[in-house]
Amino acid sequence: MARKRPKNGRWRLWQHALTESFAYSGIYSAFGVFERSVTLNLNGFTLDCDSLAVNSGSLVTTGIGALNITEFGVYVYEAATEKLRALENTMSFYRDTSEVSLLNRNAGVAPVRVSSELFQLLRLSKDVAEKSENAFNITLAPLIQLWRKAGNELPRPDEIKNALSLCEIENLILDEDSAYLCKKNCMIDLGGIGKGFAADICCGLYREMGVASAFVNLGGNVKTVGNRPDGKPWSVGIQHPDKPRGECFGAVMCSDLSVVTSGAYERFQIIGGEKFHHILDGKTGFPALSDLKSVTVISQSSALADALSTTAFVLGLKKGAELIRAFAETSAVFFSNDNKIFSVGTPNFIHVLTRQ
Repeated sequence: MARKRPKNGRWRLWQHALTESFAYSGIYSAFGVFERSVTLNLNGFTLDCDSLAVNSGSLVTTGIGALNITEFGVYVYEAATEKLRALENTMSFYRDTSEVSLLNRNAGVAPVRVSSELFQLLRLSKDVAEKSENAFNITLAPLIQLWRKAGNELPRPDEIKNALSLCEIENLILDEDSAYLCKKNCMIDLGGIGKGFAADICCGLYREMGVASAFVNLGGNVKTVGNRPDGKPWSVGIQHPDKPRGECFGAVMCSDLSVVTSGAYERFQIIGGEKFHHILDGKTGFPALSDLKSVTVISQSSALADALSTTAFVLGLKKGAELIRAFAETSAVFFSNDNKIFSVGTPNFIHVLTRQ
């Protein structure tokens, strides 16, 4: 499959030329390249897998025998999709049988033993909550559900107040291999960190199976393994918040990094003629009144980038930048409401000017 390139005239580079691969995805092993054009959708998770060519003469030794590179690619891809389905069964808010649903049903009743993966994610969530003064909060589920059910009317002040009384991260208690929501009707929702965590797990699996180069996109959460097959870093475009999808204001050159963007420009609802975006402020109970249009976070951990991008948006430029600096080897690009671009620790960021 041919690589996707920007249309002629669309891009004008401010610093220097981007490498060729703005948005192609794939699985590449040290033994060759696997060609497959397919998109897997798993309740919000999207695993894109495209590549360039096939070296069908290479053999890879696996637990099921020797495979040529095409067979190996299918083997790796299917292992990744199986793992993603297992993670969804663990973390889904909407599946009655998931560990998250079991934890929510037992709020105020009893602790629940959870898998090591969910425990790891809950611990990271509490760490980000602490460092952000609870601007990141997975216990906002009651408030999120209230807004999801709002329809064409704003939630009443008393409804928001009641929901906020349940949204305290301190209500989530972790102890060895168990988790407990100590207040009845408390709930967690991992929508602000789950896709990033899944990308981390997926890329970890790729490395374990001998994949040398990969580009994974889970619903906009991008993570790369190694460099491109030609040895150059991957180029991950950053969506311009005021332009049609695919128009970028910049790109991040990356290897073994994750790039995640959060903003108010895609998901929103119109109530009484006014636009309300989906990123809620746990202090007010309303969509965050931010001085930013979008925040892009670059980190080795996609889960951390996922959580920090949303949190920095809620906090705004000044406090958001302070939050990013609190995490080692993490950087960010901020796009402000007055159309200015600010970066924190991003030597691999390239500013691109789109044609007006």
